[in-house]
Amino acid sequence: MKILLVGNYPVDRQESMIRFADMMRRELVSRGHDVRLIAPRAVLFPNVMRSDGAWKWIGYINKFLIFPFMLRRAARDVDMVHVCDHSNAIYLWWLRGQPHVITVNDVIAIRMALGMEPGTKVRFTGRVFQKLVLRALAKAQYAVCISEFTREQLLELVPALRDRSSVAHMGPNFPYFRVADAEVSVVRMALGLGDAPYFLHVGSDQARKNRGQLVRIFAALIEKDPSLPHQLVLVGAPLGPDVLPVIGETRMEGRVRGLGSVDNVQLRALYSGATALIFPSLMEGFGWPIVEAQACGCAVFASDLRPMNEIGGKAAAYFDPQDASVASAVISAALPNIEMQQQRSIDNADRFSVSTMIQQYLTAYAHAQAKN
Repeated sequence: MKILLVGNYPVDRQESMIRFADMMRRELVSRGHDVRLIAPRAVLFPNVMRSDGAWKWIGYINKFLIFPFMLRRAARDVDMVHVCDHSNAIYLWWLRGQPHVITVNDVIAIRMALGMEPGTKVRFTGRVFQKLVLRALAKAQYAVCISEFTREQLLELVPALRDRSSVAHMGPNFPYFRVADAEVSVVRMALGLGDAPYFLHVGSDQARKNRGQLVRIFAALIEKDPSLPHQLVLVGAPLGPDVLPVIGETRMEGRVRGLGSVDNVQLRALYSGATALIFPSLMEGFGWPIVEAQACGCAVFASDLRPMNEIGGKAAAYFDPQDASVASAVISAALPNIEMQQQRSIDNADRFSVSTMIQQYLTAYAHAQAKN
């Protein structure tokens, strides 16, 4: 099958989406398919890697005015077009008459734009853009959602997609597994972590990641047991205004470390060496760090919200992400038997295989071709 994958604008630095598209290309090629991956590029101001302020509008021109013509040409002689991120649903307008599938990672931004998520505000331009995304999604030949929860929320918005949608859980975009202590030590030394045990968090600085509350949970845990020698290590976005004031407020200076971005090999070692991943997110479409951590034999403590409790299964322990005291009590109670939870993590991670995911996408491609 000749398949055209549509990836994300690199200037936006949507790392997880870039990794997903590349994983799809690699895995489909390994199964004998003829695959091409294309993405918008910075035609205007190609040397500027910024997406803030006025540069955001330059990005819109590159993504939504220039790139669709390239997409239309590239799609002429393929059997299937797969738009790998629902935020690019507007491209579907250019694929009418062409068999296509779109991956829906979440509908969080759409729900925010429609006023369905209390306490969130979206600018006028954002509301307009998300409504356009929703209108385009409604016309999709076939939509693949990355969790049952995401599909349920999508169908709440677009009931007509019930017979044109399915679920394919994400497989790991890198071979995550538990590595030897010696490798963990090398990575810890390279990152300057020292020998103290640590809890880990992986994620961006978006408000829904709840990193300020993460620090409060950690501080409450230390308050319950001052003898705990642990650090809290954050991977992803640098420590910023979402966490720095809370670190000062809770007097956790010196115990909270921000590593910024790390590569996959380093992240695998960090998961393998951590006592547990703490993931107090308020909203997710899937929760990739949960599966990554569990594949490395890392215990997981996560928000008792969907889809986190769908993905973590019975292997993870869950808490109310709004209550730091209760969350810390859940973690504290589990620490004496943490090795048992770490083994259950590996068993749960086995549910999320790349092979199964790819087969589910091939089935979705067949459905889209049949509807064309």
